[in-house]
Formats: sequence, C-alpha cells, structure tokens
Amino acid sequence: MRKLMKNENFYSLLIVLVSLGSLALFQPSCFAATYHITNVDELQAMQNDLYGDYILDNDIDASETQTWNGGAGFVPVGNGHEFEGSLDGAGYTITGLYINRPSTTSGVGLFGVIDKYANIAISNLMLENVDITGDVKVGALAGEVKRGDITNCSATGNVRGDSKVGGLVGDFATAPYVHDSIYTCYSACSVSGRHNSIGGLIGESEGIITNCYATGSVNGESDDVGGLVGHGSPPGTITNSYATGLVLGGGSKVGGLVGYMSSGEITNCYATGNVDGNKQIGGLVGDASALTTTDSYYTSRNHNSIGIYEPGGPTVFYNSSHSVYNVSPAWDFDNVWTIIEDHTYPFFGPSPFIDIGLRVYDGTEAVKIACEPDDNVTSPLRIAKDEKVYGIALVAIDDPNATKIRIKTSSGVMALRRY
Repeated sequence: MRKLMKNENFYSLLIVLVSLGSLALFQPSCFAATYHITNVDELQAMQNDLYGDYILDNDIDASETQTWNGGAGFVPVGNGHEFEGSLDGAGYTITGLYINRPSTTSGVGLFGVIDKYANIAISNLMLENVDITGDVKVGALAGEVKRGDITNCSATGNVRGDSKVGGLVGDFATAPYVHDSIYTCYSACSVSGRHNSIGGLIGESEGIITNCYATGSVNGESDDVGGLVGHGSPPGTITNSYATGLVLGGGSKVGGLVGYMSSGEITNCYATGNVDGNKQIGGLVGDASALTTTDSYYTSRNHNSIGIYEPGGPTVFYNSSHSVYNVSPAWDFDNVWTIIEDHTYPFFGPSPFIDIGLRVYDGTEAVKIACEPDDNVTSPLRIAKDEKVYGIALVAIDDPNATKIRIKTSSGVMALRRY
C-alpha cells in the first residue's frame, strides 16, 4: 500500500504470451495500485491515476478549494477520462468541497464521470457542506456514473446546475448493466436546476436504488423534478426509499419522490414533502406510463392515481400496523426500517428527530420543530412534555432544514431545525 504522491505516473501492462507455437497478445485489466489519502491535495491527485484504489485515512477539510484555480475550485476527478478505480471513505468525512464550473460541458462533482465495471466504485464516504455548481450532470459525489455501485455515501450542502442535477449523483446511467446500484445512501442537499431532470438524490437514473433517502429541498425550473429522483428510466427500480423535502417545479412532471418514471418498479417507498408545479403533479410520482407501484404512499395534497393517499392526514402512517406496511411484500421493520410508533414515519438507522407537537411562528407560518427523543438528548435547548424531557434540534443557519428562528449558543448562532 502506498501514500498518494502527486504527479505519479500510471503504466498499463502488456503481456506477450507464447503458447503452442502461436503468439497471443493480452492486455489484462490494470493492476491497480492502492493509495492512502490524508489531505485535500492528495484527494485532487487522484486525477493522476484514474485506475487506482483509494482509501481515506482521516477526515479531510476541503474548504481551501474555494480559492483554487481562480475561484473555479476543485477539479472533478475523471473529467475528460472516466474514473475507473475505487474510493473507500472508511467512514470519514470530506468537508467544504467547493466547485464553481457552470460552463463545464458535462460531469461535475467530486468525480466527473465514474465507469467502474462490475464492482463497488465509491463506498463509506460522507460529503459535508458542499458548494457545487456545474452545467449538465452535476452531483456532490459524481456528475455521472456509467457503471459501478455506490454504497453507504451521503452529502449535505448545495448543488446547482442546468439539467441532470442530483444531491448525490447527477446521472446514474447504468443501463444495460442492471446490477449497478445505489445502496444505503442519502442526500440532505438543497438542489436546484434550470432545466430537466432535477432530483434530491439523483437527477436521472436507470439503476437500482435501495434503502436511500433525501431530505433537502428540490427546485427545478422546468420538467421532471422529484424529491428523490427527477427522471427515472427502465430498467430502474426504487425500493425501501423515501423523500421528505419541498419539491418545486416550474414545468410539468413534478413528484414528491419521482418527477417522471416511464416504467420500472417503486416498492415500499414514501414521500412527505409538499409538491408544487404547473401540471402533472403527484405526491409520489408526477407522471408515468407503465410504472408499477407497490405499498408506496405520499402525504402531499397534490395527488394523482399513483401511490396511496389517505385524506385522514399524514399521522395515519405513524403506526406500523397500517395496512400499507403489511401487504406483500411487507415492510421489514426487523431488518430494514425503524418506526417510533405514533411519532414518526419509517426511517433508517438510529432514532432521528421526532414531532412532539412543538410549533413556532417564523413570521410567515407556523413551523413544525424537530425534537430529539427523550432517550437521546444532546441539544442544550430542551422542553418538557408529558413528564419527559426532549431536546429541541438545532442546526447551522445555512442548513437546508434551518428555520428562521435563531438561538445563540456557546458554539455560535444556530437555527431551530424544521421537522
């Protein structure tokens, strides 16, 4: 194993094999070197070996990229030639990645274009407080994924572009390689785009999406805008996934989970964000032609015939005994989902914020405030209710879920978190 050195050259290997009197030429798959990354300069130097295997050894502060390249920031790895290696984030975080390349033709993100055959390309990586601007195919992690699995990755911050813009990946264009998937990933990015295919997690997808979610707001000025995926194409599927952010579309095909999905399958999914657009608006999916939805629901009042809607109010879905969770294939509350009965929708991982009924007027509307469960209180701001003490969730004032309510703490000015 080696530490990554800048300007290190990569050489492919050509083997000449002589056998049984005949000459055969073979150029096998490259013997990839393994590099360890400890700082942002070494992160950028992945561009020197696009076939290498990389491992993060620690958290990386990438905020200095704001001053790189005359204000254009970090250069996407694999822009011009696809990245065909792998990156294991090892659970570490890259903070403050900055890219400002609005005129770059295609492929803007930490990686420009990924093309990893039959293997995991990127795994176990968190991107925090990104600020990324591109043109077509823009995402915090990757502008485009042609081949390769993405596993256990996440992003927060802001992502902007023209078309095929997603919080994590801009274009997940893996067909006909149907084994390629995005698994256990999420985005809390605020995503915006001027044209088509704008999504909270993925702008446009042909792959398999499983156990993923998006919580950030999505604003697309044209068509195909969705809380999780803007535009879904066959043979893509979405399973055990959800979106909770506000979705605004300036055109048609606007959905809480997916804007437009021509065919494929959506199974055991939901969307709870408010949805608005000009036409073809859906709480779950804006528009579809041959799509199959199973045990999937939404709570926005903008609804069509796609998915399950209950006029009795969203709290009916706070109970695992609801019929939507128990029709085959039943939602798996033992191994996949968690739910806090009477308090939350299903979610992944440890206990998240809950709604205890706290509302605060922010000058324009009454806002639901997120609270920490009484068994996991970390916030210095607390509230007592029904003989229990809950933490009132606080976030940075530029967080996508921040309300207009500010609180001064020992760590600085924070905002109450919207539920």
